[in-house]
Amino acid sequence: MIRNLRLLVKALFLGGLLSLIPSCSGCGSDYSKGERTGTIVKLSERGFQYKSFEGQMHLGSSGAAATGANVWAFSARDPEVIMKLQKVAKTPDKPVRLIYKEWLISPMQISTAYEIIDVQELDEPKSPVVEAIPTN
Repeated sequence: MIRNLRLLVKALFLGGLLSLIPSCSGCGSDYSKGERTGTIVKLSERGFQYKSFEGQMHLGSSGAAATGANVWAFSARDPEVIMKLQKVAKTPDKPVRLIYKEWLISPMQISTAYEIIDVQELDEPKSPVVEAIPTN
């Protein structure tokens, strides 16, 4: 009788675990995708066993970054993306567009839920043309 009870408990436990698998459809990298535009202000390699690059971006224009704009944290694992990030990080005022995928439950190799999948360099923002007003 006790043996049957133990088998029943094990079966219920394993059944419960298996029932959770289909409900975790948002656990993959397809939870959300998007893009953000701004300037890269930080990029560093992190991790002991699993290495990734973690960075921060000031959202908006470079002028806003100097006055305390929103800061967005992101991660990157793809070597091609990391090379692009390192290139744009060397010019801190250069605006870039980061295309990302968001994880509902992020892999243990990255520190944020946002993993960069592409980097697009943007043209420098044009400063407004100020014409002198003639004085008489």
